[in-house]
Amino acid sequence: MPINVRNSDEKINLEQMFQSHLALATHSTIHTGGSADLAASPVDFEELRALLHYAKENNLPVTVLGGCSNSLISDEGIAGLTILTNHLIRRHVQGEM
Repeated sequence: MPINVRNSDEKINLEQMFQSHLALATHSTIHTGGSADLAASPVDFEELRALLHYAKENNLPVTVLGGCSNSLISDEGIAGLTILTNHLIRRHVQGEM
């Protein structure tokens, strides 16, 4: 059974979540790579869903990164929205979001 951790009436403020030109080298275990045009770290599935909806509505490419231990990020950075999932530990999804 799904558990909602956020009151459904509570509005998600995406503007507060966004970080522009986030240096990804600080998130990578090998400390290399450029910056993300726009980045966010959702803390629950409602925020993740809102971020994906925002990207779709604004025709932004989406890149999802976990702990970045197996990622080699270009020095040119990542265009569009980068979603950092390091706060979504031990979360599982069955079906569509």
